[in-house]
Amino acid sequence: MSDKKKMQLGMNPSTASHRLVKDTLWRLIQQTDQAACVKCGDDMTRETFSIEHLEPWLDSEDPKALYFNQENIGFSHLKCN
Repeated sequence: MSDKKKMQLGMNPSTASHRLVKDTLWRLIQQTDQAACVKCGDDMTRETFSIEHLEPWLDSEDPKALYFNQENIGFSHLKCN
């Protein structure tokens, strides 16, 4: 790990990367009007959203394909997922 990166970011670079990805994804969710939970329908926040598989992939006929299928992805509250 780069101490220089950690010092300048004020956190572990992997933590910063995770935060950047989550912030970017949340911005895109808002821009595409997908901020309502696919499970309960209530509005989510940046802190409460998660990636949701619409059809369960575990033990499916082709788990890997269903897991990565973008048409099988929605967004839900962490508590609803």
